Amino acid sequence: LMAPNGQGKISLTGIWKTKAELSCVPARPMAYDWPYLTMEIYPSIYYNSVLSPLTGYNFKAVCWWQDGINQKYKHFFAKEFNDMAGSVRRALNNEKMPFFYVQLPRLNSIGGQNTIRMWQAELQRNKFNVMIPTLDLEFRTAEQFVSSRREVANRFSRLMLNYLYRIPGEKSAFPQIKSLTVRDGGMALTFYNAEKLKIKSGDRINGFEVVDKSGRRFPAQALIDGNGLFISSNAQEPAALEYAQTEQPEINLVNESDLPLIPFAARQKGGKWYEMATMRYLTIKE
Repeated sequence: LMAPNGQGKISLTGIWKTKAELSCVPARPMAYDWPYLTMEIYPSIYYNSVLSPLTGYNFKAVCWWQDGINQKYKHFFAKEFNDMAGSVRRALNNEKMPFFYVQLPRLNSIGGQNTIRMWQAELQRNKFNVMIPTLDLEFRTAEQFVSSRREVANRFSRLMLNYLYRIPGEKSAFPQIKSLTVRDGGMALTFYNAEKLKIKSGDRINGFEVVDKSGRRFPAQALIDGNGLFISSNAQEPAALEYAQTEQPEINLVNESDLPLIPFAARQKGGKWYEMATMRYLTIKE
């Protein structure tokens, strides 16, 4: 081995000695009961091989596409996603860096999908986490899989370009619930980014349910009212309103850019309504 600055040589023959650079307590048991063990799941493997080489560079955002292969470990989104996103932001020296991630689409082969989606929605409590909705896309055949993945990539690029660079005329934001008003025996909803709401397919809006105080569920009828909706049902005392909160929701409400309404669940508490995932109170006028 050549010494620094070419000052002689160091022999590598003989017995090598080791020196502990860091002493720590034994690692905690793995969080998951993995059916297979691969190197990337072990502590530090991901950081050392993927993230560490990127430190020192400037990044504007991170894109995260969680595939369906490890859906069994859905508590990742509830317990560890924010920690991971935070560690990436710290490593790249940008605590406010947007973290774009893809909503789990409808997949026929797995269960517990709605639990994953609820936890994914809760990640939006951090304003720098940005979700890409996918429930309006089909992934059931090989042809649909290819075309839908292409559309997800298109949504990624459109949203990031608008979010990061504010390109004039680029309408890439998804409709999101803004307010809920109880009136005329139903509920009036308004939304952000909901210009020219329309039904993408079929002749009626799908996906809405009203839950009464006893927990009974009622299918709801939704009618477009300008840039909002009016919801009616047979529920006498509505306590909750849910949109696309089932395992395989068939949704078809989009804005003028063909972007779907972000799923939500609204609950009534103390006479006020709030959106469960973000814990954001909804404007209400009785």
